[in-house]
Amino acid sequence: MKNFTTRLAFPVLVAFFVIFSVSNSYAFNSCQCTTYAKCATGLNITGDGKDWDNNAGSKNKVGSTPIVGGAMNFEKGAYGADSNHGHVGKVMSYKSDGSYWKVTVRHANWSTKFSNCGCDNVSEKEFRVKKGDSQVHYITKK
Repeated sequence: MKNFTTRLAFPVLVAFFVIFSVSNSYAFNSCQCTTYAKCATGLNITGDGKDWDNNAGSKNKVGSTPIVGGAMNFEKGAYGADSNHGHVGKVMSYKSDGSYWKVTVRHANWSTKFSNCGCDNVSEKEFRVKKGDSQVHYITKK
């Protein structure tokens, strides 16, 4: 009986692990926004997207003007960001539009369009952001 139980237990355990893993994980090479933003910007900041401005540390600069190549972080719920974790992405371009910035951000885990930086869930989106809006911050290395 012991041999039968051992031979049965291992396949059942493996099957449970595979089913649980597949049903509770992201697709292969799917990234969180923070994982992509670290790779794409070279910034070594931890925490959720909403935390990047507070966790930027002394080696980085946080400001209210977009910087191409830097990060743009969104507070929770701002401009469609996740209501619990916020969001972060890489600034690809920006232009002034009166009292607004038009900022094109490349980011992961918003909608899927192409692969970049080892992530297969990357897209670009243009945001129209009120200048000085405290719900977004722009981060770059000093």
